[in-house]
Amino acid sequence: MGATYDAAEFIANIDDLSKREGVANAVEQALVDSIGVALYASTIPMADGLMRGFNEPGAYRVIGRKERLTASEATMVNGSLIHAE
Repeated sequence: MGATYDAAEFIANIDDLSKREGVANAVEQALVDSIGVALYASTIPMADGLMRGFNEPGAYRVIGRKERLTASEATMVNGSLIHAE
């Protein structure tokens, strides 16, 4: 189906519960790290430049910003912020 589905299926099908917990902890840490990087990046000038490129209001939050964008625009900006540093 997709990467998220495949990862969830992999974790759910691990027979050894200690290994499943280790994978889940690694995923959790990666998400926390990603959000932390995005929060920092939302304060640097690059974030302002990104936001100027997208001006269609929407319902989806940009990490660390007040502005909301369409789903595809918020995805693009959030992904860029996560990879900024």
